[in-house]
Amino acid sequence: MADSILFEDIFTIVAVDPDGKKWDRVRRYVAHSELDMDLLLDVNTDVYPMQVEEKFALAMATTLSLDGTMDDGFFDQSGRKSLADKFEYVMYGKLYKYSDVEVNGISKVEVYISFGGLLMMLKGDPNHLNAFQVDQRLYLLIRKVPLVSSCRLRIAFLQARGHIAFCWLILERVWRPWRLILLCRKQGIKGFPFIPLIGQLPQISKVLSDTAQGSGMEWKAVSTAGECILSHGKIFYFTTAETVRICVADPDLIKDILQNNADCYCKPSFIHDLELIRTGIFASCGDVWAPQRQLLQLLFAPKVIKTEMSGINQLSRAALRSWTNEIDSKSGGELSVHKRLSELTLNVIKMLSVGEEGWGSDDQTSSNIAETFSRYLLNCRKLFFDFPSAVPGYRFLPTKLNKDIMKDEAWLTKVIEDLIVSRSREYVATSSEEREHKDVLDVLLTTVTINGQQVRDNGLTFLMAGHHTTASLLSWCMYLLALHPLWQERARAEVEEFCSNGEVDWNTLGQFKTLSMILSETLRLFPPIPLIGRQCVKENSVGPYVIPPGVEIIIPTAVLHRDKELWGEDADQFQPMRFANGLSKASKHILAYLPFGSGPRTCIGQNLALAEARTILATILPVYSWNLGPGYLHCPEVSLALHPKFDIPIVIQRLR
Repeated sequence: MADSILFEDIFTIVAVDPDGKKWDRVRRYVAHSELDMDLLLDVNTDVYPMQVEEKFALAMATTLSLDGTMDDGFFDQSGRKSLADKFEYVMYGKLYKYSDVEVNGISKVEVYISFGGLLMMLKGDPNHLNAFQVDQRLYLLIRKVPLVSSCRLRIAFLQARGHIAFCWLILERVWRPWRLILLCRKQGIKGFPFIPLIGQLPQISKVLSDTAQGSGMEWKAVSTAGECILSHGKIFYFTTAETVRICVADPDLIKDILQNNADCYCKPSFIHDLELIRTGIFASCGDVWAPQRQLLQLLFAPKVIKTEMSGINQLSRAALRSWTNEIDSKSGGELSVHKRLSELTLNVIKMLSVGEEGWGSDDQTSSNIAETFSRYLLNCRKLFFDFPSAVPGYRFLPTKLNKDIMKDEAWLTKVIEDLIVSRSREYVATSSEEREHKDVLDVLLTTVTINGQQVRDNGLTFLMAGHHTTASLLSWCMYLLALHPLWQERARAEVEEFCSNGEVDWNTLGQFKTLSMILSETLRLFPPIPLIGRQCVKENSVGPYVIPPGVEIIIPTAVLHRDKELWGEDADQFQPMRFANGLSKASKHILAYLPFGSGPRTCIGQNLALAEARTILATILPVYSWNLGPGYLHCPEVSLALHPKFDIPIVIQRLR
C-alpha cells in the first residue's frame, strides 16, 4: 500500500475562489502545506464543503487497493477494505502537465491534474513530486483534520523531539563520560567524583575567574592544580560537562603523549573550536596540519629570522621613542607595560606575517587589534570553561558573551581579509618574475595546496598567537626584573658590553648569556601557554595506562615548571642561574620544561619569539631602568596566553 501513495501532506486553506466564483456547486481552494507546498484545487462543495483556515490531509495514490493491485478508476469495494476507507472525499483523474518553474530564484515543480473537469495544481520542492509522470492515472484522497488532532500531532512531534534530545543528553553527557571514567578507574587512575552534565566546571570556572591578588611568584590556579596533584597523583581525571580530561604531570608519561605517540592525538576541543583559527597550523590536525607545518617551518628557520633583525630593531626603537615621548609629556610616571608590549609585538609579527605595510603605521589600529584579540580570547575561555557552558548548545544562544565573540570574529576577519584582497590585487598587477616571497602571507597565497580559509586562518593565527605569547613573555620578564633589580643591572651590563652601538644583530644574540637565563627562568615561572592540551583520536599506551579515544589530555605546564621534585626546593623562586649550564642541566628531567611544547608540534615560532624578546629587552635595558608601580595588583589570568589581568604598571627612569 505504501508504494501506491506517491504524495501525502497536511494543507491549510488560505483562500477560496481567489478570482471570484465562476461555477455553481464548485469552489476553487487555495491551500499551503506543512511541506511548504502550494495547492489550487476545485472541489464539489455540495459533496464536500470546506472553509478558510480549515486543515485537511491530502494523498495522491495510483490505486485504492491495499495490496497495491492496480485498478481502472471504476473501483468496486465489494465488501473489501481499501485506501478510501481512511478518507472522506475521493476523485480519479489524469496528470496532464509537469513543468519546472523558478520562484524567487528557487527551482520548483508544478503538477497539473484533471478530475473530469475539476482541476488541481500542486507546486513545490521537486523532491516531493519526483514520483509523478505525465499521463499518470491518480486518485486524490482528502479528509479533514480537526484542530484538536493537529494540536495533538504537534504535541506528539514535540514530545518525540524531547525524547530524542533527552536520550542524546543521557548518551553524550552521562553514559559516554561515565564509560571513560570506568576505564580510568580500572587502570588505577584516580580522579574527582563524577557529576553528570557539569562535572568540575563550577570549580574550574571559579579558579579561572578568581581575581584575588597574590604577591611575588604566587598564582592561584597553579597552587590549586598543585593541590589536586597532591590529592590524586601525577595522573588524574576530571570532567567538564561531557568531556573527560586526564591531567598528566609526569614527564615520562608526557614523553609518550607529545613524542612517542604524537600521531594518536590532535588539538583539544577548546582550541579546535576557536572559529578564527580553526583550519590554521595551530588548531588543525592530521592531513590538514602536516603540509602547513612543512611549508611554514622554513619561514621560521634561524637564517630567515637573521634577515629580519633590522626590522625588529627599528620597531623596538620606534616603540621606545613613543614611550619616551609619553613619559616626557607626563613629566615621568607610570607606563602600562603589557599594553605597550602587546602593540610592539603585534607590529613585529605584522611585519613578518603580512608585510610592513599591513594596516599601515597607525599605532591606534595596532592597539585596537591587540585589544580585540585579547578580549576575544578571554571571552572564548569563558565560553568554554565558565559554568554556563554546561548547557547544551549554550555557545549558539544569543547571549551577550556570544554576541561579543561574533562581533570580534567579524571585525578581525575583515582585517585579515582586507589584507588578503590587497595582496591578491598586487599579484594581479605583477608578473610571477617580479614577485618575491617576503612574508607568511606571500607564501600562503602562492601555494596551491593551501585553500582560502587556511590562508585566512593562518594569517590570524600568526597575528594572534605570535604577538600574544611574546608580549606575555616580555611583560612577565619586566615584572621579574622589577622585583629583582640586581638581575636587571646584570642584564643591562651584559647588553652594554656587547651592544655598545645600540644595534642588536643575530650574532650578538648568542652572546647574551645572562639575558637568556633570565628569559628561560621567566618562561619557567610564567609560561605564556600555561597548559598543553591534546585530544586522543586513537587508542594508545602512555606508560602503563591505555588511553581511549575521546579522552582529552591536559599537561599543566605551569605546575610542572614549579614541581619541587624536578626543580628543587627553590622551584617557586626566581633563580636564573639554574639555567647557567643549559636547559638539559636545569632540572632532573628534560621534559620538566615545556614552554614551547615538545615533539612534532613544538611551537613553530620559538626561535622567533626568543630572538624578538632578547632584541626588545636589549633595546630597553640601556635606555631605562624600572621598578613596579605602587598600584600593581598581582593577578595572572589565562586566555590563550598567560597575561596580567590588571596589566603591569612600571615606573620608568631614563638612563640616557
